[in-house]
Amino acid sequence: MYTGERFEFTRAHIEELRAIEVPVITGPERYWLLVETGDEVLDYRHAVAKYAGARQTVLEGGDHGFSRWGDYLDAVIAFAGLGDAPQPGKAAAAPARASGSGSAAADDVHR
Repeated sequence: MYTGERFEFTRAHIEELRAIEVPVITGPERYWLLVETGDEVLDYRHAVAKYAGARQTVLEGGDHGFSRWGDYLDAVIAFAGLGDAPQPGKAAAAPARASGSGSAAADDVHR
């Protein structure tokens, strides 16, 4: 929820983030990247490169708030092992057309 509270992002914050950055992810099967190409704050292509090898769902359009979150909530819960909901491309139809490489970390590119 946006409260209007001001936040000062300082050089110290940048250094703290650099200290915890992981150069390359390990165990990419543990990750599922969900991004929208219309993010007005972050370039989705950086995330796609950072999470290479992980399951990726890249949706055309959208925004920084990931406007289609509701379409994926049940699948994310299932991916995390917290529920019985089907994952897109598994038992239930995905909200958009998908294409993938067929591997365990297949790309789900919805355009």
